[in-house]
Amino acid sequence: MYRMSIELSVSDLEIISSDVFETQIHIKSSKNGSHISLPENITIVEENGELSIRETFKDGLSLKTLGKFLTGENNSVYMKIEIPENQRVDHAYMSLKAGDLRLKNIKFGTVDIKSLAGDVKANGISAETFRAALMAGDLKVKGSFHDVDIDVKAGDVKLSPSDAVQTIHIHAAVGDTRLELPNITEYALFSSLGMGELKFKGFTAPVHYDEQSEKKIVVKSKVGDLKIYQSF
Repeated sequence: MYRMSIELSVSDLEIISSDVFETQIHIKSSKNGSHISLPENITIVEENGELSIRETFKDGLSLKTLGKFLTGENNSVYMKIEIPENQRVDHAYMSLKAGDLRLKNIKFGTVDIKSLAGDVKANGISAETFRAALMAGDLKVKGSFHDVDIDVKAGDVKLSPSDAVQTIHIHAAVGDTRLELPNITEYALFSSLGMGELKFKGFTAPVHYDEQSEKKIVVKSKVGDLKIYQSF
């Protein structure tokens, strides 16, 4: 069993699978910048099948720290984690206060993502359960899931799951939601849109509203459109 628990304050995070033999962690000044030494405010511990990473504000959480963040002097880094291609991450918890998150080609059991300010992009991942809560930022996810639960306060959502997905719950307070599905006829769709429209593209069969259906899509939005497209 392998687990991840990562909490970052101001830095960006990228996690990918590659042909490495063991987990590799790279600390860079920026995505395309040079490698740097591990900052004092970041601790990394890997033991007993769990990777734990913690980043604290270098000068503490204060008005001075906030000012540095707003002016770009926040001492943030770009953290890239490579895990072996055959490695399954049974549980991953990722919390970012101000930074972007990228995930690519990883097999998860359960994924929990929390973000205060930043975008989340995931491509080619799989998970039994995928949960994400964003305060301000866009979410773009493509992969294979069983259950999906998304809560975005301000930002757009784009979800492209395989037909294996059983339940999708999305609460998007302000922002558009786009679902790309290979087939929608098996799902019961429940949508509650305050100010927005429901649009379909590529589907000819009508959507049914069977509350007893095992496969459900539930979308709630205060301001924003819900677009459901057929994926190929």
